[in-house]
Parts: sequence; structure tokens; C-alpha cells
Amino acid sequence: MKSFFFVSLFFIIIFDSFSQSAKENYLKAFELQERALYKEAKSYFEESAKGFEQNKDYENYLQAKTDLSYNLLKNNLLNESIGLSEKNLQEAEKFSSKSDFWKAKNQKNIAEAYLILGKSDNSKDILKQSINKLEQLNYPDVLAESYSLLGIIYWQEGNNNLALEYLEKGLDLRQKNNSTDIAASYNDLGLVYQNIDPKKSLEFYQQAFDVYKTKYISIHPKNAVLFTNIGLVQKSEKKYALAQENFEKAQNIWKSLYPNGHPNEAFAISNIGRVFLEKKQYNTANNYFQKSLTIYENVYNGKHPEIANTYNLIAKTYFESGEPKNALENIQKSFINNSNSFSSTNIKQTPSTQDVINYTTFLYSLTLKAESLEQLYTTQTVRLNDLKTAIYNIKIADTLISRIRQNASSKADKIQLGQISAELYERGVRLCHLMAVESKQKKKYNEQAFYFSEKAKSVVLLEAIGDSKAKSFGNIPQEILKEEEELRLKITFLEQQIAQKPSENILLEYKSQLFEFNRQYDAFQKKLEKDFPDYFNLKYSSKSISIQDIRSVLDEKTAILSYMIGDHHIYIFTLTKTKLELQSINKPENFEDNITFFLNTIRFSAYKGFIKMGYKIYSEIFPKNLPNKIENLIIIQDGKLSVLPMESLITKKVNLESEVNFHNLPYLILKKSVSYSYSATLWYQNLVKTNNATNQGIALIAPIEFEGSIATLPGTEKEVNEIATVCRLKNFKTNTLIKKEAQEKLIKALDLKDFSILHFATHGLVDEESPDLSQVFLGKSEQEDGNLFAGEIYNLRLNADLVTLSACEVGLGKLTKGEGLIGLSRAFLYAGAKNLVVSLWKVSDESTARLMINFYTNHLANKQMSYGQAMRDAKLSLIQEKKYARPYYWAAFIVLGK
Repeated sequence: MKSFFFVSLFFIIIFDSFSQSAKENYLKAFELQERALYKEAKSYFEESAKGFEQNKDYENYLQAKTDLSYNLLKNNLLNESIGLSEKNLQEAEKFSSKSDFWKAKNQKNIAEAYLILGKSDNSKDILKQSINKLEQLNYPDVLAESYSLLGIIYWQEGNNNLALEYLEKGLDLRQKNNSTDIAASYNDLGLVYQNIDPKKSLEFYQQAFDVYKTKYISIHPKNAVLFTNIGLVQKSEKKYALAQENFEKAQNIWKSLYPNGHPNEAFAISNIGRVFLEKKQYNTANNYFQKSLTIYENVYNGKHPEIANTYNLIAKTYFESGEPKNALENIQKSFINNSNSFSSTNIKQTPSTQDVINYTTFLYSLTLKAESLEQLYTTQTVRLNDLKTAIYNIKIADTLISRIRQNASSKADKIQLGQISAELYERGVRLCHLMAVESKQKKKYNEQAFYFSEKAKSVVLLEAIGDSKAKSFGNIPQEILKEEEELRLKITFLEQQIAQKPSENILLEYKSQLFEFNRQYDAFQKKLEKDFPDYFNLKYSSKSISIQDIRSVLDEKTAILSYMIGDHHIYIFTLTKTKLELQSINKPENFEDNITFFLNTIRFSAYKGFIKMGYKIYSEIFPKNLPNKIENLIIIQDGKLSVLPMESLITKKVNLESEVNFHNLPYLILKKSVSYSYSATLWYQNLVKTNNATNQGIALIAPIEFEGSIATLPGTEKEVNEIATVCRLKNFKTNTLIKKEAQEKLIKALDLKDFSILHFATHGLVDEESPDLSQVFLGKSEQEDGNLFAGEIYNLRLNADLVTLSACEVGLGKLTKGEGLIGLSRAFLYAGAKNLVVSLWKVSDESTARLMINFYTNHLANKQMSYGQAMRDAKLSLIQEKKYARPYYWAAFIVLGK
């Protein structure tokens, strides 16, 4: 124990100069505090502070007063702790030569107290100010504490990736300084990994436990926290008995340390209740939640997000047991305890987002309220007003999600938010469809349903494109935009290096650099928003694309088919120039497996299986009410449909005993031209983008030969040369880059904005685990490795009307709920491409060349022809030639855009 004291008392000056009683009181207080005897330690800290003050030993006086403020926090005297810390800030300025150090320590205490009080925004603001100062000083222990606390706040807000950055930075500092608080970092990292990687989470907890068991007695808060956290992982893995055992261990420790109740005891009891809730033992669960609620109310003595959260849990037990009225009653209590002024128990009333204390808790309340109102309607009242109120709450949740997304800086955290909110938007579509059927306001509710559907599609991509557009039109000087571009390039490089999993030492260095550049970029973005109001207004413009906007660019022969795939239903929107229809079907059994089977029949030319499954899928998901005059389809896919070339579906029954005849089957493409988009909003925005009349060039890029085991593509040379000939005949300025001219270095050196068409005839590789490592293969040089990664593509500046990726499987990616496919296609769209041609599987370069030459010939012969129509005609040409009639050859390539 003595050696630990010497480390912890590093900042105390020389004890020999103190009065003996002050020294002894401080040592006694510190010993008691380390044993978690906070109540007993309090008086000794007070006495030691008095002694140091009397002897004018102000550094040790401030040490004792700072530790006392932390002691008050641990005694749950939060407002007293804040008051003392604020006084300490003033005295540090007055008495100490190390005032910055004492200020940082006390600001950290204030921030932690605010966090416990549920005021996370106050906590975050204080920590950011303190960290900005600490980063200029040499106080690594305090900086690590501040990083870690800020990381925990970001984790509580659902910003896991940002949380990891701060927590890993805190761990790095503690490891470099051999800090005794390293176990706290392990514990905090375990929290963040609970839902990301439970195995890794438990590994961190074990590391923390190995440290704690050598430092603390068994009945200690640190151990209680670990028991709770390990229990949470076990609960997520449905190991209910083990989870309950650990929650009870934690509860007993808190009870023994705080006989009058503590928030962490309430949390442990609440988690026991969650175990019984998941086991569907609702009465038992409710009993535990009520016990937890009693402790929270006694401790906080007023409104608090944890009280609100407990009411949510009570509401959940009633919802799950089919008692929606009781559920709604408790949701209203949750609202009241999570808002500053809201007090209504009327279920028709909901607080505004501006009045809310904790966004995460409020979002859960809104979701649960919508669910409960739907249950009330279907099981008891059949009142349309209940559905209207449910939809109203989903609209509020939609506003809240937009606000949460604005506060998130990490792309990964925004995508994760999209995954969470996708279920809410699906419920919104379902309720609107029900209202459209049951009420006399079909048009209104179909349009509202369409809005919800769009909010579950590629919102992060749309936001990123919107931010890029805002920078272009926000009156920002070019030199500032150049500075921003350089920062982004550095961040992209480091992210790629980290994703490639280097050695541990190099990884730590890369992460440290990435942390610094990310903070610089965040500060840069905030400064842009402050200094350039036009940029700020464009970036955060809340105007959404309306049905009327989309109709204004649709012709009489074109329809948008937009799909939303839920767990049990598929919703199909059919939008034409004059009408919006919404159809709901039960999700077919084995739906995703059937799509996989169908794709395999294409790849392996399994004739009978292809026909049978192609007709089955078409019959199940193609709208029955599509007007006959519709010739062109824009399909907004969702879920597994994102990898399905729907033009290859079979529209009529075919005699399975007939001779194999791929060139004479009733494919959908015979009736319609088909193109795709990630969302109707994205399709509209790209369609109405102002074309730059000066960029009429076409760049044709084909490396042909590659290093290592990558196969050569001799057919691509003929492909680009013949396309070049077609382009020149139409008086297009053509730049053909083949072999050594197709080096990554040379491509990046081009002013890519000068080209209206970019054609890449090469290999591609999609990394579904790390989408930013998906790549297009180009030529290698000393400066560049020849791998044009998706992360690098995001940083290109394009103004291309069309980018064609005549490469293998580049249309695939990581399928993410709420955002769709994340891969190369998305990267090019962000970089400025309006339309794309991509492939869904590997195809021979000979047949690809034939298809591409036909495609460009069709397009350039008639500039009024859409890319979808030009591709249709090119595919029909292959179908008519028996050699390439199999869908394997032509169905792989799809058009994203018009």
C-alpha cells in the first residue's frame, strides 16, 4: 500500500514542511478513500485542508481540497462537489504556481458530477475546454482522466467510434506513464466493445480485474463496476444465470458501501430486472424495476434521465405483456423526468426536442410510445386517433435523429445511428400504410410513408454529398478548401493504414496521429460553420425533397419503384408522374435465401432453377398495379434486393421441359429498361445537378497488365480503343490511358473535373469487412502502389456525368441496414459522379468489351437516351447473340442513376 501512496501523492510537495497533523489526516483520508470508505474519509480531508491552509502550504491545501471535491462526488453529494470545485478554481488562480493543473483536476470533477446529474452537455463542454488547455501542458495523468471521461460521454450518446478514439488515447497516455489507472481504461474500453465485440469486451474486463485484484479488497466499487459490466456482456449473450449472479454481486457491494442507496446499486437491480424481462418473466422484472426506481428517486430527489429510463423499462414490461395503457402511462412519466418543463400525463402530449435532457432516453421513449399506441389500436380501441398520435411521435423521433446525427462527427457512428433508426422508420411506413387503408386520406399517408422510407436510405451518403455541395456554394475561399482537403487526405491515409492491421507499435502511432488529425478536422469544420454562414445554412438546410419535386422530373413513361424490406413485410412504392401507390406484402419465406439461390443459378447457368426462381421472385415482389405505358423503371432497392439485377427476372411461366434456350426467355428487360439508385432523393439530386458545359472530355483507363497473381485483361485494350473510336466519331475529346499511362499517380494528377465520362476497364476488389479498403486496380509507380482505395476515391473531385467501372464485382459492398451497400459505388457518388455503371459479379473481359462498346455506341448516337435505356439496348444485343445470351454475361452490369 505504501508504494501506491507514493505514486498517488506525486503532486504533494514535501511532507516535512507540513504540520504533522495535516500530514497524518491527509494520509488517513487517502487510505480510507482507497478502501472506498468515502463517508469516513470526508472529515479527514476537511481537517487536513484546514491544517495546510493554516500553515500557508497552498499546494497541499489545494491537493486536499481537490480530493475532498472528489470525495463529495463519491459520497453522491454532487452539488456540494460542484460548489467546492468551483471555489477551488478561484483559489488555484490566487494561490498556486500550478494553477492550470489544479483547474484541470477540478474541472474534471465538475464534469463528472454533471454527468452523474444527467447533464452530459455541461459535462462535455467543460471537458473540451479543459482538454484544449491540458494538451498544451505536461500533465498526462489528468489529461488521460479527461480523455477517458469524455470518451464515456460519447459512448453514452451512442458515438462508439468517437468514444474509442478518446478512450484509446487515454489508455496510451496511461501506458506510457505507467499509471495505476490503466485498469480504468481497460474497463471503459470494455463498455464500448460490449455491443461491437463481446469477446473483446470480456478480454478488457479481465485485464482490469487482474489489476484490481492486486490493489483492492473484494468489497470495492471498482469490483462492483466490473461485475455489472461483465453481467451486461453475459446478458447480451443470453447467459442469464451468470449475468444475474454478477449483477447480484455488484448490488451487494453497493449495498454494503452505501446502506442508504446509490445510483449504481439501482443500476445493478435494474439489470437484474432486464434479465427477467428478456426471459419474459414480466411481473418479476417489474418488481426489480420498481425497486430500482425507488432508489433513483431517493438519491436524485428530482428529474433525472435514469429515472426516465427506469420508467421506460417499466413501460416495456407492460408493452411486452400486452398492457398498452399501462405502458403509455409510464412512458409519460419517463417524458416528465427527462424534460425541463414538460408535465403532462395525457398520452396525446409529447415534449419538444428542445425541452429534453437526454436524447438517447427520449428516442427510446418515442419509439416505445409509437409501438404501444399501435398495440392499443390493434388490440383494444381501433381508434384512428391512436395511429395518428403514434405517427406524430415518429415524426418527433425523426427530428431528434437528425439532431443526434448533426452532433455525431464519425461517419461510422452516423451509419450505426441509421441502423438503429431503420426499425423506427419501418414502423412509420407500416402505420402510414394502415392509415392510408383505413382513413380517407390515402394520398397524405402514402406520401408520409414515402418520406419515412427515404429517411431509412443512404442518409449518411446524402448528408456527406450535401456537405460537399455546401462547401462548393458556401463562398469559402479556395485556399481554405485546399487546407481542408489536405487534412482529409492525411486522415484517409491513416485510416487505410490502420485498417490493414500493422504491428502493435505502428498501430498505436497511427492511432495517435489519427486522433490529432481528427480533432483538427473537427475544429476546422466548426470554424467553417462559424466563419461562413452561407456554408452553415446550406449544410444544415432542413428542406427535404418532396413527391412533387420528384414528379417534376419524371416523364409519363418512367416510374420509380422503391422497396422497403422489414422483418415481416415488404413495402413497395410505385411513383409515377401522376400517382403514388403503396403496396404491402407479407415477406416471403426464405426470401433472402431465394435471392442467393437465384444469383447462383445465374453464375452456374442452372437453366431450370433460374427460370423457376426468377419467376417466383418476380411474382412475389413486382407490383401488380404498374401502368402498361411505363417503359422505364428506376428501382430503389433495399436489403438483399441491393444485389439483385431485377431486369433478369422471368415475367411469365416457362415450360421447364423445353430445350435450354437463354436467348428466348421472357426477361423483364424485354419489357422495361431498368436502372437503380440508393434513394429517390439521391436520384433526383443527381438528375437536377447543373451540368458543366466545359467538361465534355472522356477518359478511358485500362492498365491491362498487373503485378503478382492478378490476371491480365487483354480484352480491355480493344474495349477502350473501340470506345475511343466511337467517341471521336462523335467529336468528343478523348483521353485514352492504357498500360503504363494508367498509373494511379498519373490518374490522380489529372484534373478529373474536366471529364464528363470516366471509364475504368480494370480489376476491382470489394472488402465487405472494411469497405474503405475496397479498391480499383491501376498501374503502380514509385509514389503510388496502384491500389485506388475507396477511402481515396472519396477525396477525388469529379464532375462526371458518368463513371463506368468495367471491373469485377465493384457494385457490391457491405450491406448495412439504414444505409444500403457501402463500397466503391458509394465512394464515386460522393466524389461527384452523377451516374454509375458497375458490375455485380466477375464476367469475362471479352463479353464485357462487347457490352460496353454497344452501350457507348447507343448513348452517343442519341444523347437524349438515358443510360438505363442505352444499357438495355446493349444487353438486348447480347441476348440476341446466342453466344452471350446467358444472364451471366449481361445481367452483371447495372446502371445507378438515370
